[in-house]
Amino acid sequence: MERAHRPPPLTLTPPHSRQSSISKTISVKGGSPGTTTISVFEEDDWNTGRWVTALRVLSDFGHTLVCIVPILIMAFFLGYDGTVINDSTGSSAVVLITLLSLDVLLDFQSIGRYDKMWMGWALAGRMLLALGYTALFVAYVAVGGAFPAGYTYWGLSAEAASPMVYVFLWTLGIWDFVYCAISRVQLIKEARRYRNALFPSYAAKPKSRLNTARGWDVEGAAAVPGQAGLRR
Repeated sequence: MERAHRPPPLTLTPPHSRQSSISKTISVKGGSPGTTTISVFEEDDWNTGRWVTALRVLSDFGHTLVCIVPILIMAFFLGYDGTVINDSTGSSAVVLITLLSLDVLLDFQSIGRYDKMWMGWALAGRMLLALGYTALFVAYVAVGGAFPAGYTYWGLSAEAASPMVYVFLWTLGIWDFVYCAISRVQLIKEARRYRNALFPSYAAKPKSRLNTARGWDVEGAAAVPGQAGLRR
């Protein structure tokens, strides 16, 4: 007498694992034979690889060091003469220290989120800081320099004191602009979110004329018998 065939043991996947796998993959069955599996990542994930992530962290550390140098320069300048705070150069130095400190805080925020995309508000802040560095450079040129005549620091000549600050301003400004250019998609989304919050009428408008035209085509094809089949 033959023994009854015993089916293999049933392996059940934990509910959490199944939900996670379903959320990470989508199966698309199209006209071509077979099934195409598309991997879907969360929008906030940083999926560019180990080396690019390491380069990002290294860039943030380097950016922090570049910010610290002009902070020290301006701190020594304000400590050199306490009355300079009432001058245009002293007030500009306070503004520059404030911008640089905010930039350092954004660096720390980026390092803490090394495995995530940059936040939209952080990118908007980077853009504002880059514009602030540019405006401060124009103000320095307008007043004739970042320091009073004859001021020197760290062994530099009086003629090289202000140009050294200009170099840091341009370096940090371009650096911040590059940050925003790399993550321009997130920056544009954040700008649209602010625009819709300030002007709700924009959110009610259609996104594009192309989508509207496609909608008219679909409605027309449904109204004419057999037209939908011809368009396919």
